[in-house]
Amino acid sequence: MGDATIPLSKGFNIDKVSFPSFISEKYDGMPIKVTMDRDDKGEDSLSYLSRQGTQNVSVKEDAMSLSRITRDFREQGETVMLAEVTHKSIKGFKNISGTIRRQEHNSGFIWNFFDFYQGDPDAFYIRQQQLEDLFYFALSDSQKFRLVKQIKHENKAALQKYLDETPIRLDQEGWVIRSHNDIWAENSRSWGYQKIVVTPSEDLKLIQVDEAESADGVPLNMAGKLWADYNGNKIGVGPGKLTHPERKELWKLWLATKDNWHKPMMEVTYKKDDTYTALREARFTCWRPDKD
Repeated sequence: MGDATIPLSKGFNIDKVSFPSFISEKYDGMPIKVTMDRDDKGEDSLSYLSRQGTQNVSVKEDAMSLSRITRDFREQGETVMLAEVTHKSIKGFKNISGTIRRQEHNSGFIWNFFDFYQGDPDAFYIRQQQLEDLFYFALSDSQKFRLVKQIKHENKAALQKYLDETPIRLDQEGWVIRSHNDIWAENSRSWGYQKIVVTPSEDLKLIQVDEAESADGVPLNMAGKLWADYNGNKIGVGPGKLTHPERKELWKLWLATKDNWHKPMMEVTYKKDDTYTALREARFTCWRPDKD
């Protein structure tokens, strides 16, 4: 996905969690990083970046308001706040992100803040306390700026019990699990930052294989994007769980038999999102020869 401006999560593995841990709801919004800075002369600077580093004018007024409200309660220097931006009436990632990318102010955005950074490589539980303090003193009455609730578990058994007894709601994307000692690291995935997302699956026919290319456009002699038939429409599918050797073998097979391609059946996982006419973030999981 290129260089990301924020820390990135891994898929869930409870054996990799360091305890105590914190679990919170995963919102189906657009991540925005707000960076507020004040130098020793009292001059302020402000940025509001998406995960890919785009500054979106649509959230500028909200970011300016956040900076103004919290100014007297922030330390001198850089303060970073991370939020999943949702909307009070618009639902679904596709629609929310599309609204943000229109570069027009919209008064309906809701900022769900889940992480905080002030320049030191503090553990997550320290950053979370700093974020809670800022909300207590400056943002406790805000309906636009909200603090994501973190639920603490002391050990593996307690976390597993919570997951077993608390099903993911239909309107919820999933869970986020943070280890207490997780360090802030942008554009990096850590076992201290894990996610559980609802991943339904579909069995689809593979109808075409594209060759993978490097970032410089150099052909890599292996399968890249896969194309599937979904309700009569051609949709793209990521190579997902195909290994490097398997991608090479699949590309070789496609070149040899594409004129008489047998359209094998594959299982594809994706993110549930009713605003998509196709499948959101579809990825290959496994072959289904029993359904060929």
